[in-house]
Amino acid sequence: MAVREGAWDCPYCGATRNRGPEKFCGGCGSPRGPEVKFYLPEDARVVDEAGELEKARSGPDWTCGFCSGDNKGWNGFCTGCGSARDAGAARKVVQHLGQAPSSAEEAARAAGPGQPETPEVGSPAEAPKKPRNKACGLCLAGCGVLLVLLALLAGFLSCTRSVQLDVVGAHWERLISIQKEVTVREQAWADQLPSGARELSRSQEVRSHRQVQIGSETRTRTVQREVQDGTERVKVGSRDLGNGYFEDVYEDRPTYRTVQEEESWQEPVYRQEPVYATRITYDIERWKEVRQARASGEDTRPEWPELRLEPGEREGPRTEKYVLKLRSPDGKTMEHEIQDAATFQAFQVGRPCPARLNRLGVITELRP
Repeated sequence: MAVREGAWDCPYCGATRNRGPEKFCGGCGSPRGPEVKFYLPEDARVVDEAGELEKARSGPDWTCGFCSGDNKGWNGFCTGCGSARDAGAARKVVQHLGQAPSSAEEAARAAGPGQPETPEVGSPAEAPKKPRNKACGLCLAGCGVLLVLLALLAGFLSCTRSVQLDVVGAHWERLISIQKEVTVREQAWADQLPSGARELSRSQEVRSHRQVQIGSETRTRTVQREVQDGTERVKVGSRDLGNGYFEDVYEDRPTYRTVQEEESWQEPVYRQEPVYATRITYDIERWKEVRQARASGEDTRPEWPELRLEPGEREGPRTEKYVLKLRSPDGKTMEHEIQDAATFQAFQVGRPCPARLNRLGVITELRP
């Protein structure tokens, strides 16, 4: 693992890229101090001399607890006041997975309060985030455009204008269904025979089918799978050694290759087997519509038709329909259906009525 020389910036005179191991600023001579953060320049020097490597790996620098002197990791006692190292505080060894800070500002953020504890050497790097699927992004964009268009269309249709429409005609129709109980012939399964049915005959018929497995057959297909064929040494970041030096961090990652294989399986084979049940033919009395009583008119005074029932008949459902014929100021004619008789009767042919039309000319509100 390569060791590189870091750097630090002087907080007093602003001098940049002081050599990491140096304890005093090359510009103003001020002490480095425990608050200064190390960073790794892009063109950082690789340490290859044995003696310097030994110093780099001797441990983090430490600050004396009595005189705040800055001491090297190999010093057991403070070089300023002679106090034992045990009373001091060592700099933190910080591991940066991905890329080490390349400036003092980045280094301060990386080692500042609130940062999660850095993993030790050998721990797996954070898995890279998957790039956002382009097709998914396009789909979301398309949905957004569609929603905007729908909103614009809704806004367009919601805009209405007030007009006076002339009632130039009207039409109404009222129907009363007249029913009579008659004998009808029907069929039903034995377990669904209605009450009052008079059975005529029975037969065995196919009611449904069920699948019955009669064997299996071998199927094959070509599949692809990933097979590990080795490992590779990958640089995953750098470790701030706490003494002005940085050490590259590596991990072994598996490498894979794609292989094709023939895969076989047994697929069941079925046949459709009919399921028989008893089917019954029967006669039964049902109320059926035999005729209608109808009334209609071209005014706004609807009436129900006169109902005359013959022996064995009864009144069935009633239906009604009311339509106004209208003309707009520009001479266009239109029809509008009214849902209830009371509202329909409030209009008079030959008189205007206030209305609201949307952008397509459709009536959204009509008042007598």
